[in-house]
Amino acid sequence: MINQAEPITRIFRLTEEESNVTIMAASDVDGFFTRNPGEAGAIQLFDVEGAVQAYPTLLHDIELQILDRRGKNIGGYYVGEVSLQGLHRHRDNVNTDTTNAIASFFGYTCPYPEARQFWQVWSRSRPVETGEWRRYHWSTHASWLHVVQQVWFRTGHEARRYRNDERCTLDTRGLMTVASLYCALGEAVNGPGGYFGSNPSALDDCLCQSSSAPFTLEWFGFAEARERLNEDEEIDIIASILESHNARIVYKDL
Repeated sequence: MINQAEPITRIFRLTEEESNVTIMAASDVDGFFTRNPGEAGAIQLFDVEGAVQAYPTLLHDIELQILDRRGKNIGGYYVGEVSLQGLHRHRDNVNTDTTNAIASFFGYTCPYPEARQFWQVWSRSRPVETGEWRRYHWSTHASWLHVVQQVWFRTGHEARRYRNDERCTLDTRGLMTVASLYCALGEAVNGPGGYFGSNPSALDDCLCQSSSAPFTLEWFGFAEARERLNEDEEIDIIASILESHNARIVYKDL
């Protein structure tokens, strides 16, 4: 078992969901966050704390939880069965000994490979300024959005608009993916690290659960987004959904 009073440096936890008892904690996980689930193999848990009586052993009803540095649960994946197959010692390049574990999640993976990196970022602190996600390559923005959504709901937020600003500014100039647009929209409506949908259906849910009071959305770069990102007409659909819920869009392309 893990001493929960210790400072949180091992942010990944294998936890029995019903009892919320942590079986093993790790500072990092390799092999779980992958774009190719068909290639899933052994999962490596680095710098682990906690152990079981014998290896290999089969655990049931397991969630892989992510904690921030204060110990608050900010995300998780229900894995179900986990096979802990063994431990091995490792000495790093500064001669520090750590214990790593090998496990099997029986093919269960997360299809957002950069989420591994972004969980480390979010565990240190939530964004305090808008646009932190823009510092990372556009190909990673779907993983960033995935972490945003996980943190948003795991920390008790609902799918709605929290700020009462009568005017919001959405800037989609230079964006390369629809995921990037949803990152920008979440922050335009709910501030740094905010969530406001990850697809048209989720956006509609957020608007349905928000105040019906009208608000103005100043959209910079709509025409560019419509030209670059409008596969399956998603940009048009996003605009239509917003306007159907009393959002007055002011297109600021000129």
